[in-house]
Amino acid sequence: MPQSGISKLDLKRKNRATMLHLLKDRGPMSRKDIADELGLTRAAVTILTNEMIQNGVLFELGEEKNVVNITRGRKKILLDLCYDNKYALGVLIDNYEMCVGLANLKGQILHSKVINITNIHDYHYVIARIRDELSTIYEQNAGITADIIGIGVSIQDYVQSDKLLCLRFPKKEMLEELDRIKEEYHLPMLLENNVRALAMAERDFNPDKSLKRDNMLFFQVDPMIAAVLIVDGDIYTGANNRALDVRHTVVFLNGGETCSCGKQGCLQTVLSHDTIIRKIKSVYSPKKTAVLFEKTKGNMDNISIDNIRECALLHPDGVVGQVYLHLLSSSGLIFSNLITLFDPDQVVLYGTAFENQLFRNKVLEIISEIHSKANNRIAERIKISMLHRGNKFLGACALVFKSQYFDRGGLDPISPEPEDAEPADIPADWE
Repeated sequence: MPQSGISKLDLKRKNRATMLHLLKDRGPMSRKDIADELGLTRAAVTILTNEMIQNGVLFELGEEKNVVNITRGRKKILLDLCYDNKYALGVLIDNYEMCVGLANLKGQILHSKVINITNIHDYHYVIARIRDELSTIYEQNAGITADIIGIGVSIQDYVQSDKLLCLRFPKKEMLEELDRIKEEYHLPMLLENNVRALAMAERDFNPDKSLKRDNMLFFQVDPMIAAVLIVDGDIYTGANNRALDVRHTVVFLNGGETCSCGKQGCLQTVLSHDTIIRKIKSVYSPKKTAVLFEKTKGNMDNISIDNIRECALLHPDGVVGQVYLHLLSSSGLIFSNLITLFDPDQVVLYGTAFENQLFRNKVLEIISEIHSKANNRIAERIKISMLHRGNKFLGACALVFKSQYFDRGGLDPISPEPEDAEPADIPADWE
């Protein structure tokens, strides 16, 4: 007769995984509080935590401090994750730059390198630089390479369900080269869309205790408009893995430029960096765009999104300012509509542009103005992302840690079937 149900190993992995996710989200907890929260018996929690301590997954942090109304017994002994137990390699690739790094389970960075990608670079250059950085990481961190559990790669527009890859590099060749790196390092490799990976990093690594990360709208403004919705702690992907793909929402019903997706009039054709630069170039002259003309030394090839943004914010009444701020208002309108549609507990704004105080204030001003009569206290829900150019590879690391560590309960991919455990002695701090 075939057996039904799950094996002891599957049950152990499930309970350990639930425990790890709980400690990751809540921070240090006592065995008793873990048992109460998860609905497990004290003996079961004691057996699991003792084993996880022995495996280096957990450690005893010490007695709980600042506890009032203790009527009897010892203070609770808190357990916490061993964040240096495992490490992950992360790679982020978009059309403008890539970021390669190494981090521990808490998102603490051991290595980070940002590498610019220009129009003269092909996919051979990208792969070669990834190889160089991975080699450097292994050389400089030789003592911990055995504890690296995977390589995460986040790619602009990558959609896992049908292997879409909308970088300007050839899809088939790029994926084949990444697969070779995976085989060379004998590590699992996980691929994901850039913005989803960044949202995972925000959820998992942001140290801000006030962040309401379980129901969050993550909104990116550069290098392109994009959004991710997290519901009950998980990314909402939709039926076809394309939920909240705001770039390909049509904003011009009649005409408009043809988008990379094949449709006409998509938002991406209006608000992408390339579109903004092209619009500014169309009016570029020593008279109409005097400040930008001087800043770029009269050379149109020197125009970048950064100097456009700087000129627009410092001189909003000029031609550059009028063009750029009109487009910025459009993105603010879209963003505000997403807030209205999904009503998230938390809103996180991401993009290198937010490092500019003037830009940050202008975006918040636009959003506040749109919602000024709604009385929904939107400003209180908005935070600026912890992510920046130097740590944006953390999203790729978050992919690895979720799949290869937390969801597996900290167990190796192949673990022996557990023997029946002896009844556990209940620690004195239970009472």
